[in-house]
Amino acid sequence: MKKFGMNKILDAFGHQPPTTLELNDYPDFLTKVEIEGSCESGPRNMAVVDILRDRERGMVHYNQARRQYGLKALADFEDISDDPKVVEAIKSVYNNIEDVDYMVGCLAESSRPKGRPTMLTTTRHSAWRNVDGTTFKSLLMRHYPELEDSIGDILGGNAFYAWKGAPKYGGFAHVCPNGIIWDKIDWMAEAFGLAPWYA
Repeated sequence: MKKFGMNKILDAFGHQPPTTLELNDYPDFLTKVEIEGSCESGPRNMAVVDILRDRERGMVHYNQARRQYGLKALADFEDISDDPKVVEAIKSVYNNIEDVDYMVGCLAESSRPKGRPTMLTTTRHSAWRNVDGTTFKSLLMRHYPELEDSIGDILGGNAFYAWKGAPKYGGFAHVCPNGIIWDKIDWMAEAFGLAPWYA
Protein backbone atom coordinates (compact mmCIF):
# COMPACT_ATOMS: atom_id res chain seq x y z
CA MET A 1 0.00 0.00 0.00
CA LYS A 2 2.84 2.38 0.81
CA LYS A 3 4.47 1.78 -2.57
CA PHE A 4 1.44 2.79 -4.64
CA GLY A 5 -0.59 4.97 -2.29
CA MET A 6 -4.24 4.91 -1.39
CA ASN A 7 -5.16 7.37 -4.19
CA LYS A 8 -3.93 5.00 -6.88
CA ILE A 9 -5.65 2.00 -5.30
CA LEU A 10 -9.00 3.82 -4.85
CA ASP A 11 -8.82 5.13 -8.42
CA ALA A 12 -8.33 1.59 -9.75
CA PHE A 13 -11.12 0.18 -7.57
CA GLY A 14 -13.48 2.90 -8.78
CA HIS A 15 -12.98 1.86 -12.39
CA GLN A 16 -13.55 -1.87 -11.82
CA PRO A 17 -16.97 -3.24 -12.72
CA PRO A 18 -18.63 -4.50 -9.52
CA THR A 19 -19.53 -8.13 -8.99
CA THR A 20 -22.72 -9.52 -7.53
CA LEU A 21 -22.96 -10.07 -3.79
CA GLU A 22 -23.80 -13.76 -3.79
CA LEU A 23 -22.40 -17.11 -2.72
CA ASN A 24 -19.49 -18.51 -4.76
CA ASP A 25 -18.52 -15.09 -6.08
CA TYR A 26 -15.06 -15.02 -4.53
CA PRO A 27 -12.43 -14.93 -7.29
CA ASP A 28 -10.16 -17.97 -7.39
CA PHE A 29 -7.11 -15.90 -6.44
CA LEU A 30 -8.74 -15.05 -3.10
CA THR A 31 -9.21 -18.72 -2.25
CA LYS A 32 -5.50 -19.48 -2.62
CA VAL A 33 -3.61 -16.58 -1.05
CA GLU A 34 -0.01 -17.35 -0.11
CA ILE A 35 1.27 -15.22 2.78
CA GLU A 36 5.03 -15.07 3.19
CA GLY A 37 6.34 -15.33 6.72
CA SER A 38 3.12 -16.83 8.04
CA CYS A 39 3.34 -19.49 10.73
CA GLU A 40 0.67 -21.43 8.84
CA SER A 41 1.65 -23.49 5.83
CA GLY A 42 -0.20 -23.50 2.55
CA PRO A 43 -2.54 -21.02 0.91
CA ARG A 44 -5.37 -19.26 2.73
CA ASN A 45 -8.95 -19.13 1.59
CA MET A 46 -10.02 -15.55 2.29
CA ALA A 47 -13.72 -16.48 2.24
CA VAL A 48 -13.05 -18.77 5.20
CA VAL A 49 -10.93 -16.08 6.87
CA ASP A 50 -13.83 -13.59 6.55
CA ILE A 51 -16.20 -15.98 8.32
CA LEU A 52 -13.68 -16.77 11.06
CA ARG A 53 -13.04 -13.07 11.66
CA ASP A 54 -16.78 -12.43 12.01
CA ARG A 55 -16.94 -15.20 14.61
CA GLU A 56 -13.88 -13.92 16.49
CA ARG A 57 -15.36 -10.42 16.63
CA GLY A 58 -18.63 -11.71 18.03
CA MET A 59 -20.75 -11.09 14.93
CA VAL A 60 -24.20 -12.51 15.54
CA HIS A 61 -25.53 -15.31 13.37
CA TYR A 62 -27.79 -14.62 10.40
CA ASN A 63 -31.15 -15.23 12.09
CA GLN A 64 -30.14 -13.27 15.19
CA ALA A 65 -29.17 -10.31 12.99
CA ARG A 66 -32.56 -10.50 11.28
CA ARG A 67 -34.26 -10.35 14.69
CA GLN A 68 -32.12 -7.40 15.78
CA TYR A 69 -33.03 -5.51 12.60
CA GLY A 70 -36.73 -6.17 13.19
CA LEU A 71 -37.05 -8.78 10.44
CA LYS A 72 -38.76 -12.13 10.89
CA ALA A 73 -36.37 -14.97 11.77
CA LEU A 74 -36.41 -17.75 9.19
CA ALA A 75 -37.64 -21.19 10.24
CA ASP A 76 -36.16 -23.37 7.49
CA PHE A 77 -33.11 -23.38 5.23
CA GLU A 78 -35.51 -23.23 2.27
CA ASP A 79 -36.61 -19.77 3.46
CA ILE A 80 -33.14 -18.37 2.75
CA SER A 81 -33.00 -19.24 -0.93
CA ASP A 82 -35.25 -20.58 -3.64
CA ASP A 83 -32.24 -22.26 -5.29
CA PRO A 84 -32.19 -25.96 -4.24
CA LYS A 85 -28.40 -26.19 -4.78
CA VAL A 86 -27.78 -23.29 -2.41
CA VAL A 87 -30.14 -24.79 0.18
CA GLU A 88 -28.39 -28.18 0.00
CA ALA A 89 -24.95 -26.55 0.27
CA ILE A 90 -25.99 -24.65 3.41
CA LYS A 91 -27.60 -27.75 4.93
CA SER A 92 -24.38 -29.70 4.33
CA VAL A 93 -22.44 -27.23 6.49
CA TYR A 94 -24.94 -26.15 9.16
CA ASN A 95 -27.08 -28.45 11.31
CA ASN A 96 -29.48 -25.72 12.36
CA ILE A 97 -30.69 -22.56 10.67
CA GLU A 98 -29.78 -20.67 13.86
CA ASP A 99 -26.11 -21.57 13.25
CA VAL A 100 -25.86 -20.01 9.76
CA ASP A 101 -23.16 -17.35 9.71
CA TYR A 102 -24.29 -13.81 8.95
CA MET A 103 -22.25 -13.41 5.77
CA VAL A 104 -23.33 -16.81 4.40
CA GLY A 105 -27.00 -16.09 5.04
CA CYS A 106 -26.84 -12.65 3.46
CA LEU A 107 -25.02 -13.88 0.37
CA ALA A 108 -27.36 -16.87 0.00
CA GLU A 109 -30.59 -14.85 0.14
CA SER A 110 -32.61 -15.01 -3.04
CA SER A 111 -33.05 -11.69 -4.76
CA ARG A 112 -36.69 -11.07 -4.07
CA PRO A 113 -38.78 -8.42 -5.83
CA LYS A 114 -37.53 -5.76 -3.42
CA GLY A 115 -33.97 -7.06 -3.06
CA ARG A 116 -32.28 -9.04 -0.33
CA PRO A 117 -34.05 -8.06 2.89
CA THR A 118 -31.25 -8.67 5.39
CA MET A 119 -28.62 -6.85 3.32
CA LEU A 120 -30.97 -3.95 2.61
CA THR A 121 -31.88 -3.62 6.28
CA THR A 122 -28.22 -3.79 7.30
CA THR A 123 -27.22 -1.01 4.91
CA ARG A 124 -30.21 1.12 5.89
CA HIS A 125 -29.40 0.66 9.56
CA SER A 126 -25.82 1.79 8.89
CA ALA A 127 -27.02 4.75 6.84
CA TRP A 128 -29.33 5.95 9.62
CA ARG A 129 -26.35 6.14 11.93
CA ASN A 130 -24.46 8.25 9.41
CA VAL A 131 -24.59 12.02 9.32
CA ASP A 132 -27.32 13.43 7.07
CA GLY A 133 -25.98 14.37 3.66
CA THR A 134 -22.75 12.40 3.95
CA THR A 135 -22.15 10.29 0.86
CA PHE A 136 -19.35 7.91 -0.02
CA LYS A 137 -18.26 10.45 -2.62
CA SER A 138 -18.11 13.26 -0.04
CA LEU A 139 -16.14 10.98 2.27
CA LEU A 140 -13.64 10.15 -0.50
CA MET A 141 -13.36 13.81 -1.52
CA ARG A 142 -12.72 14.88 2.07
CA HIS A 143 -9.80 12.47 2.41
CA TYR A 144 -8.60 12.18 -1.22
CA PRO A 145 -9.42 15.47 -3.02
CA GLU A 146 -7.13 14.55 -5.92
CA LEU A 147 -9.74 11.97 -7.04
CA GLU A 148 -12.12 14.80 -8.06
CA ASP A 149 -11.29 14.35 -11.77
CA SER A 150 -12.12 10.64 -11.64
CA ILE A 151 -15.25 10.86 -9.52
CA GLY A 152 -16.59 14.16 -10.84
CA ASP A 153 -20.37 14.36 -10.71
CA ILE A 154 -21.09 10.75 -11.63
CA LEU A 155 -24.77 9.90 -11.39
CA GLY A 156 -25.49 12.44 -8.72
CA GLY A 157 -22.36 11.66 -6.75
CA ASN A 158 -22.86 7.91 -6.31
CA ALA A 159 -19.26 6.67 -6.02
CA PHE A 160 -20.46 3.06 -6.23
CA TYR A 161 -20.99 3.38 -10.00
CA ALA A 162 -17.97 2.98 -12.30
CA TRP A 163 -16.15 6.29 -12.45
CA LYS A 164 -15.93 8.37 -15.60
CA GLY A 165 -13.00 8.38 -18.00
CA ALA A 166 -9.94 6.20 -18.06
CA PRO A 167 -8.29 5.21 -14.79
CA LYS A 168 -5.85 7.91 -13.74
CA TYR A 169 -3.15 5.43 -12.82
CA GLY A 170 -3.53 2.78 -15.55
CA GLY A 171 -5.29 -0.12 -13.79
CA PHE A 172 -8.44 -1.35 -15.53
CA ALA A 173 -10.37 -4.46 -16.45
CA HIS A 174 -11.87 -5.63 -19.73
CA VAL A 175 -15.16 -7.48 -19.38
CA CYS A 176 -15.48 -10.36 -21.84
CA PRO A 177 -18.31 -12.86 -22.42
CA ASN A 178 -16.34 -15.49 -20.50
CA GLY A 179 -15.72 -13.28 -17.49
CA ILE A 180 -13.30 -10.54 -16.49
CA ILE A 181 -9.85 -10.51 -18.02
CA TRP A 182 -7.56 -8.34 -15.95
CA ASP A 183 -5.03 -6.12 -17.63
CA LYS A 184 -2.48 -3.51 -16.54
CA ILE A 185 -3.13 -4.18 -12.91
CA ASP A 186 0.06 -5.98 -11.81
CA TRP A 187 0.77 -3.18 -9.37
CA MET A 188 -2.45 -3.96 -7.45
CA ALA A 189 -1.44 -7.57 -6.98
CA GLU A 190 1.99 -6.43 -5.89
CA ALA A 191 0.52 -3.85 -3.49
CA PHE A 192 -1.38 -6.57 -1.67
CA GLY A 193 1.50 -9.05 -1.83
CA LEU A 194 -0.30 -11.37 -4.25
CA ALA A 195 0.85 -13.11 -7.38
CA PRO A 196 -1.03 -11.80 -10.44
CA TRP A 197 -4.25 -13.82 -10.49
CA TYR A 198 -4.80 -13.60 -14.23
CA ALA A 199 -1.47 -15.19 -15.17
